[in-house]
Amino acid sequence: MNTTKDYGDCQIFVRDGHRESVTALVGTTLGAPADDHYTVRSGRMVFEIRDNPDDGLAEDFIGWPFTIEAEADDPAPVLVEAVSRVLKQSGTAASTPLPPATSRTSSRTSADCRATAEPRRIHRS
Repeated sequence: MNTTKDYGDCQIFVRDGHRESVTALVGTTLGAPADDHYTVRSGRMVFEIRDNPDDGLAEDFIGWPFTIEAEADDPAPVLVEAVSRVLKQSGTAASTPLPPATSRTSSRTSADCRATAEPRRIHRS
């Protein structure tokens, strides 16, 4: 069974805003500046804000216009905690970091965190 320390990367799907506003949200939430390429580095984590190549191809979160690709050098609880903060700041109702097998929903974001051995999904749609 995986624990939060096993997660090395997460993908957050974002429905609202534009790359600049999403980048600003991530930077403010993590207390870190963004570079010119929509990337926020915080400690040993990197958050890249990207256009979703599947934008508009589906009505659910898979077709939302932006993704935030979050990675940590070493799988650690800090990545799940940071993703939880970004999700909360983006308008979700969650008030604590999400455990590995928990699903929660909101209208703006969805996250998929991958473990080093076995993927599990954390949803916010």
